[in-house]
Amino acid sequence: DACLRLKHGLQVYQLEGKKELLLSAQQAADNFCIFDRFSVQS
Repeated sequence: DACLRLKHGLQVYQLEGKKELLLSAQQAADNFCIFDRFSVQS
């Protein structure tokens, strides 16, 4: 699942201490996951 891989990547970012990148990336990931789920259903 692309969404899960994306969120795992964000956890790696967090471990590396990229906090400022992480916040905007998490929001983008959430939007992507919502869009991804929506497009799968339709």
